Amino acid sequence: MAARSAAYCWRMRDQLTEILGGACRDCGQTWGLEFAHKEPTECNGRGRGMWQRLKDVRDNISKYTLLCQPCHEAFD
Repeated sequence: MAARSAAYCWRMRDQLTEILGGACRDCGQTWGLEFAHKEPTECNGRGRGMWQRLKDVRDNISKYTLLCQPCHEAFD
């Protein structure tokens, strides 16, 4: 797989964030947002790298929502 530049990943993250509404689903916060599975899983998203995480969100966007970090911790 070709390496992706950080700038490309940040642009994709911004686009996906906008598609998902740009704010935390639970409290409305617009910064510190994380992609969260709508249905709890055992995945924590760490260890795959930014590109793989974003690719999964892009390819399965209906399975994700946006949560700020405190709401994401409470959700999980």
